[in-house]
Amino acid sequence: MITAARITTLLRGHVRTAPFDEAVRRLTDHHLLVLTGDEGVGKRVGALAILAAVSGPGLSVTSLPPSRTLIELAGGTFQPGRGYLVRDWIGDRSSSALQQFDVDQLRRALERPRHGAYLVLTCQLRPAQRQQLADVIVDWTPPPPVAVFDAHIRCAGIELAPDQGALMRERIVDLRRPRDVVAVAERAGQGVDAAFAVLGEADHQQVVDWFDRKPEPRPLLSVAALCFLDRTPDLLFQNLLSRLVVRVNEHAAIDSVTRTPTATAAGGAFPQQASSELALDTVVIGGSGDTGGHRIRTFASPHHHERVIAELVRQYGFELWEPMRIWIDEVAALPSSPIQVPLAFGVALLGRHAPDEVESFLEEWSNGLAPQRLTAAYILSWMCLDDTLAAMALRIAQRWTSGAGTRRAATAAMAFAGELGIRYQNEALNKLWHLALRVVAVSDGAAAALGVLLCS
Repeated sequence: MITAARITTLLRGHVRTAPFDEAVRRLTDHHLLVLTGDEGVGKRVGALAILAAVSGPGLSVTSLPPSRTLIELAGGTFQPGRGYLVRDWIGDRSSSALQQFDVDQLRRALERPRHGAYLVLTCQLRPAQRQQLADVIVDWTPPPPVAVFDAHIRCAGIELAPDQGALMRERIVDLRRPRDVVAVAERAGQGVDAAFAVLGEADHQQVVDWFDRKPEPRPLLSVAALCFLDRTPDLLFQNLLSRLVVRVNEHAAIDSVTRTPTATAAGGAFPQQASSELALDTVVIGGSGDTGGHRIRTFASPHHHERVIAELVRQYGFELWEPMRIWIDEVAALPSSPIQVPLAFGVALLGRHAPDEVESFLEEWSNGLAPQRLTAAYILSWMCLDDTLAAMALRIAQRWTSGAGTRRAATAAMAFAGELGIRYQNEALNKLWHLALRVVAVSDGAAAALGVLLCS
């Protein structure tokens, strides 16, 4: 449930965008609306604003899981006058003719006089789906950034000096996502630099500049390893980094035999021995009492982590990523330890830039050794920190619960006991209850997971 009070908070300072009136008209006429657009353009808040405009003040909204198909939605029970929201809808993969039938069924279920309910789905729609949903689709665009900024500082009662306000508005124009504008506006009273620091723009540029200078192989591999070993004790980090260097050199040797001798994607042959220094200005080595006096490897800024992964994906290809995949597989298969947590976090971040790669890891590990299955469950939990990846994580876990084997079912049970189950509570409870009735190899873990989820 999204309460009326929560909706009021979310809509404070809301600025209506160009498609708003058309979206309200279509939802009023059809009781069904599909808001489609790029990630981060404000579809969720826009959907709540549209539902509030159609249903009036005091509206409460029921949030439904993104994995529901059209026919499953049509078979649900809708309450009169209530609003419903499916955020980051995964979509329906049925045939065009069947999908058209399902759309008609859903619209009739919503339009029945005794129901009179309103449903909004937000998604990034595939071209093949547009024909069946043409009457209810609205392409969403973000509101003007300066208008959002002004609305939020006005609601917060923040007064800016004229020169400071002009400078902030000049930089605000370049922001694409409304959430970034709101984050800056909330800190506007702290000054220009402090307000924009929340976005990590300087940190991102630092990483881009470092990669543009074409780093040497050693620091490149160090920072690549750190993406999957963040905050790992230094001795363990060095040991695992040495394994990565070996894998890269083996791959380079095979490449020179099967084709012609070539330099690696890093711009030169990788060294046979890993040196001890870490020559990268975006990485620091720190120690604290929390680590028992051990030195740990971590990024200098939390904004560096994802940006480094993005640049690795953007600038490097098979020569780097093939040995990296082999090395990541090896780390996932190590005996269960806290190292699975940062490894899973790194793989989840990779999902923002290479989702197919992550799904490949998940399919293999979910049916693999116990440490690999644990890592796969952790990955699904970390994916829930990203709205788009959360929907993907739910779809994958649901697929593992039926007809995918006992190991994958047990992995899904572990995942539903964590952040995935907290985010999608009804789906998790139903799936865990179903899994608890299966064979012992699955039921014991599912029962334990159900208890953990209820405690959470």
